[in-house]
Amino acid sequence: MTTVSDPGSRTLRLEGFNAVVAGGSGNVGRYLVGALLDAGASVIVPSRSEDKLEEIKRVQGNAGNGRLFPLLGNIADESEGPRLVERIRKQVGPLHGAVASLGGFVSTPSVLGSSRAQLQTAVDGYLMAHFGVARALIPALEETRGSYTFINGPLAFDLWAPQSALVSIATAGQAMLARAVMKETASEESSNADPASAARVRVNELVIHTAVGWGEADKKSPVRPEDIGRYVSHLMSDAGSGVHGRTIHLKSPEQLREIGG
Repeated sequence: MTTVSDPGSRTLRLEGFNAVVAGGSGNVGRYLVGALLDAGASVIVPSRSEDKLEEIKRVQGNAGNGRLFPLLGNIADESEGPRLVERIRKQVGPLHGAVASLGGFVSTPSVLGSSRAQLQTAVDGYLMAHFGVARALIPALEETRGSYTFINGPLAFDLWAPQSALVSIATAGQAMLARAVMKETASEESSNADPASAARVRVNELVIHTAVGWGEADKKSPVRPEDIGRYVSHLMSDAGSGVHGRTIHLKSPEQLREIGG
């Protein structure tokens, strides 16, 4: 379990920060958006669906007082992504942080009984979507030496059941993508005791051990959905400026207390 030391010495507030939430209309994404708005950030939420953008505005209501910016388009697309990033820069300003929570559950009775199309759906929804979003946003974060967080789940590290195998395969690839990006954004000088000090962009992976959008299972999770947003806000803030290259398994309320949450 990763811990963050000395949380009280730096601010957790995000006034003046511009943050992108990829997947902001999803079960986890809405809590990410809400927490970042609560922390004072301006939040950009891209989506390919006008209906989902309307739902984001409905769910968030008046939160943020004009700091919520729904953006129509596919930021994971190879050609469209860079154009959307340029629009964000012109309309909102430079980017200081981003978080990606992507993918949907793909159920199958067995791996070998699955079709290529089913596996492709899982890979596209998780691994390839994260690849496209990271490729579009991380270069834009270099100018501010900002923060990027991959959201992943425990299925990437532990296969629960045959029905979840395709998601495990896809998210295991996503976990390795995160590690590769962590190394790529680190400076050669970052082998010292403070790797974040030399990183071009602070990149971390937050693995959430909580059920979100699963009915009664939500109530049994020790970590609440709101806590996910608070932890991402911490990683994005000045208080998280010393955190880079970590895979953080968020599964205990004590971890929130360690960051002042």
